[in-house]
Amino acid sequence: MTDTGTDTGAADSRSGRVELVAAILLGLAGILTAWAAYNAALTDGDALKGYTESATSTADANFFYNQGNQALASDSSSFLTYALEIERGNPEIAQLVRTNLFSPELQVATDAWDLLGPESAPPTPLGVEEHQLASFTQAEALTEKARVQFADAFAADEAGDKFELAAVFLAVSLFLAGIASLFKVYRIRLALLGASVLLIIPGVIAIFQGHTAI
Repeated sequence: MTDTGTDTGAADSRSGRVELVAAILLGLAGILTAWAAYNAALTDGDALKGYTESATSTADANFFYNQGNQALASDSSSFLTYALEIERGNPEIAQLVRTNLFSPELQVATDAWDLLGPESAPPTPLGVEEHQLASFTQAEALTEKARVQFADAFAADEAGDKFELAAVFLAVSLFLAGIASLFKVYRIRLALLGASVLLIIPGVIAIFQGHTAI
């Protein structure tokens, strides 16, 4: 009678400890799962926003590149007309072309081109450093902005993947801790609780990697 009572008391004590550990694991894994899911939602939102902004900046850059190409073609045509009039011996007409048709950028570039010697000057003013089109400058700035935005969005996307992976590990850990108390065999309970603990570890590591990736 006494031995049976002692065995029953020991079994109840072990069962109580298992249920306590399971409750602790459930609470810990539940909190971590919620934290991982929350951060996954935030980073996924940041990634989507960053990709959208990068696409918008790229579209704006393409607009300015097209605008710059049009300005470059116009400057090329204007200077060709100017050069032809010089070749034809019509300096007055050439000067009118230069005054009325040259863009401000081409005026500056032609002034600098005129100062260069024949040996060092490029074939046209469009090849000198002074020929700077604002559209190309703006397009290059927007291209760089788009690159940075895409890189930030990609980092947020990678972080979101880490948080989602953590949520998977922690969800399985929750499941194992939850069913551990349903089994009567003590060793099975311990095995399930041990597996639950082991799955929390890569979940925490994935959360840490997600935060460091941002």
